[in-house]
Amino acid sequence: NDLVAATLQDSHELLLVNRSDLTEPALTSEDGAVTIVRLPDDAIGAGPWPDGIGRFEVAGTEYFAIAGEWNDTFTIVDGTGAIIASEAIAPADIPTTLPRVIDEGSPRFSPDSVATFVWSKRAHVAFTLRHSGAVAIYDVSNPVKPVFATAVGVGQNEGGNQDEDGSTIRPEGIAASTNGEYLVVANEGESSVSLVKSVDL
Repeated sequence: NDLVAATLQDSHELLLVNRSDLTEPALTSEDGAVTIVRLPDDAIGAGPWPDGIGRFEVAGTEYFAIAGEWNDTFTIVDGTGAIIASEAIAPADIPTTLPRVIDEGSPRFSPDSVATFVWSKRAHVAFTLRHSGAVAIYDVSNPVKPVFATAVGVGQNEGGNQDEDGSTIRPEGIAASTNGEYLVVANEGESSVSLVKSVDL
């Protein structure tokens, strides 16, 4: 539709603007043409450094899911910029067989890119976890209360551990097929691509 959303990483913000307004000069938040929303810190006050963003709909209402690359969270906002949910990626949800960074002041999982899709008539959001060499998937059919669905390791030759470095796979970009059956993941550290099937969700 007419709405454009973008993450502003260095200021921990989300920008919303209508595409039809982009013909006007010098759009600002002061004149109401641009909405800028400060995204939540985590429980200990670390900013999210928002990275990937994905759009989805539930019951005809538009939402955006935003990956908090630095504080291991994700935020869901609606089309007005109102914060609907802010969730931490729970360490207990990510299998201990997967790598993670164990280093004070660094994110364990580092959610990076976002893909949204519908599977079994339910909205889902998938995040690449750069430090874990994995994809985490959440059911967001109730956007106020996202539910963890699964985490899947990607790549072929993971050499990382639970230490100060984490994964050697380093998944970056992610996209979903139009029918929601597959996710395609670009693995920056391994120079490979993984195909993840949604069948078990």
